[in-house]
Amino acid sequence: MQYAFVDGKRQKAFKDGRGICPKCQRTVIASCGEIYIWHWKHKNSCDSWFEPETEWHLDWKEQFPEDWQEFIIEDNATGIKHIADIKTAEGMVIEFQNSPISSAEIKEREEFYKNMIWVVNAVKFKDNFSRRSVVTDQLRVLEQNINNQKKAIKEQLEEDLNKAKKNLESLESDYLSIKNDNTKLEDKFSEYVEYLSQLQCFSEAIVTQLKKANSIKDVESLTQAYVIAKMVVTQLDKTIINQETKINYLTSTKSIHDISYKIDCLLEEVQKNVGKKFIITNQSIQSLRTSWFNLEERNKYLIGLPNSDFLQNYKIIEFSQIEKANLVNIKAIETISKPTLFPVIYDMNEEKLSDFLINSGYKGYEFLLNIQPELEYIRD
Repeated sequence: MQYAFVDGKRQKAFKDGRGICPKCQRTVIASCGEIYIWHWKHKNSCDSWFEPETEWHLDWKEQFPEDWQEFIIEDNATGIKHIADIKTAEGMVIEFQNSPISSAEIKEREEFYKNMIWVVNAVKFKDNFSRRSVVTDQLRVLEQNINNQKKAIKEQLEEDLNKAKKNLESLESDYLSIKNDNTKLEDKFSEYVEYLSQLQCFSEAIVTQLKKANSIKDVESLTQAYVIAKMVVTQLDKTIINQETKINYLTSTKSIHDISYKIDCLLEEVQKNVGKKFIITNQSIQSLRTSWFNLEERNKYLIGLPNSDFLQNYKIIEFSQIEKANLVNIKAIETISKPTLFPVIYDMNEEKLSDFLINSGYKGYEFLLNIQPELEYIRD
């Protein structure tokens, strides 16, 4: 050992010196030869973990304050004591190992000292180790997480795009259906108008002939006109599909008005049905226009946020601007750590957001929003 008590004070070994071991309180004698470093020694060492010290041990110990060196540590439960090479003011034990040691003894010392680290002289076997960057490993994990998030976002966008395509196809189908129905109704109405006009002409001809009927020849002419008019009525009756609109058409003026009234009623009903579909379609268009306007406003808002000088594609936002739906794209940076080599960065989630709200601890942080995924969605 390097230190012993001489006249109640800790001292290093000196020629012909005698002292008291701080661990076992027995006499130790100074060993001051020319080969080994000067030290105190027992007749038999009181510490089973003792090993002869070299210049390497001494050099390492001398890097620390004297009152940290050769610190006696006692297990209160068992009363066992051991001399630690170094114990810092914070309670960290440092052991310097220059000779081979078994794994069992390593485990025994670590369980006894608990909060400790090893400093090993690895000159002879240093080439047996490979070095690995913990930072690189963490960056690799972060990159994998980012790729997974990108994949999830891409799948969600593709799903939303497919839904949008289906909705668009449905709207186009409804529009074509309304357009076709309107065309059919217009064609049918034109047929009704045409037959009504013909029927009016024939009816007028019959009335004219009735007024001039003075002979059998005139009656025959009237009969012929009536037959023709009846054929027109029969043809009109076949063209009307809806049974509710069928009536008994006569050649009188009253019958002509009935036909006209029925056609007007039918046209009004058709216009109402077409109007309802038009209103529904117009509402869908207005909803789409509103959504587009909102997206445009959202785009202007995102572009207008101040740029982050720390992460690319990120914008600086206030804590009050954080949206729960967008937490996956938000990061919190501890302000005081920004100038350091490894700034403290948190991925935001609902638990972290609640913690900030409960403890009002968000004032020491800067919040960044990755606007790239949302801008791509808006552009799509």
